[in-house]
Amino acid sequence: MKCEIVLSSDTLSLLKKCGNEGTSPEEEVVRSLTRRDSASVSVNELVAIEGFLRKRRDQGESTPYLHELVSTNQLRLPSYTAPERNPELVARIEQLKKNLANREYTRMTADVNMELKSQERDNFQHDVRVMRSQLIAVVNFVLTVGGSFAFAYKAVEYALPVPNIGAQVLVGVTTATVVAIAEIYFLARYMLN
Repeated sequence: MKCEIVLSSDTLSLLKKCGNEGTSPEEEVVRSLTRRDSASVSVNELVAIEGFLRKRRDQGESTPYLHELVSTNQLRLPSYTAPERNPELVARIEQLKKNLANREYTRMTADVNMELKSQERDNFQHDVRVMRSQLIAVVNFVLTVGGSFAFAYKAVEYALPVPNIGAQVLVGVTTATVVAIAEIYFLARYMLN
């Protein structure tokens, strides 16, 4: 069923009065509407009526605009029919519901099942390994940055004929900063992988 507009009696009488002469396609549509028993028109017929009314206005007649005519009429929309459900999707939804129920059951019975307790022990061992690797990374970072500072500090001391503490500290801090930035970059890449 398509969208239809049920014309009121005032609209039909106006169309009957205006559409008695002429042979254009729009006027033929208007004449066929006035001869019908039902007062409902489709959207295509409504477009033809609009063309008919525009021609009449162009000829100098005082005919109403389409929106004025339609405002007094009733719009009949088609009823909604729900589409048929896809059996594959229904089966997939049922499978997902079963999986979710199994996960919920496993979570509720986690304290009862001994296999899960051994998995928790394995998880603790895994956490200790991860913490140990992170601790080693932090110690390595500190030693690398400290060693680069000490190297640059002593290298400037041996390079200059007269010891200059300010230059030694400046070069040491700059070298340590560059090494620290490089270490942070490689640590971040390692941690993200």
